[in-house]
Amino acid sequence: MINIDRAGGGGHFSQFSGTFTNWGTISIGISGIDNELVGLRSNGTFINEAGAEIYIEVSDEAGLVNSAGNFTNRGYIGASSANSNTLQLSGGTFTNWATIDLQDGTVGIRNTSTFVNETGGVLTIDAAFDYGIEIRRNFIKKATLIILDASAVGIYNLTAAGNFTNEATLNIFNTGEDAILNVALFNNEVGGTITIDGAFEDGIENTSSGNLAGQFNNKGILTIEEILGDQGILNRPNAVFTNEGSLSVGANTTVGDNSINNAGT
Repeated sequence: MINIDRAGGGGHFSQFSGTFTNWGTISIGISGIDNELVGLRSNGTFINEAGAEIYIEVSDEAGLVNSAGNFTNRGYIGASSANSNTLQLSGGTFTNWATIDLQDGTVGIRNTSTFVNETGGVLTIDAAFDYGIEIRRNFIKKATLIILDASAVGIYNLTAAGNFTNEATLNIFNTGEDAILNVALFNNEVGGTITIDGAFEDGIENTSSGNLAGQFNNKGILTIEEILGDQGILNRPNAVFTNEGSLSVGANTTVGDNSINNAGT
């Protein structure tokens, strides 16, 4: 077991190159002593093997940062950050095959590099202060993703490079604003199931910004239940929403204004 509670410099646990494989338990900042730094930062190859566990709790910086190289999780990761991103991907590729639980943080996952949630992976994001996921690069989801109680937006897909692909189960419950705010490419593929319930504004807002226009493609199952404030689906001017699958809005509960408000294509 590795237990780290006090550190200076770039973070509690920093890997600058090479390969690190964890077969046991890593605990970072759990006692709350001097936990203002980045919890775990990797610039090389990091493997958290099956049966291994990583626990991170920090206050002012990101919980886990992958800056370069490949980070692979086959075990368990539990992380929280009070005032920064819980999981920050700024380089390389992060691949999850197992369980990740992310608590609090301004953003649950902020990815400017590729994230893949592979078959068998279970990713839960709970109580992010702003966005559950802020997508600036490819986010490929082949397994379960659950977003709960985001204070603002569940998933914010906001750049031309930010492509979101769902091939499995995606549940977004109880968001302070939109469940999904899309300004780029969002694909719910055949076999993908999206359930939205309890959004305070729109279930899905497909919009444009500058020269970028949202394109939302549904080939799977899309279910929108209770919307507390505005629209089930708001498709703004210049945005494109295409449904080739199953779409249900407000079948079992109420939608604030319109089930679908379309001003785009």
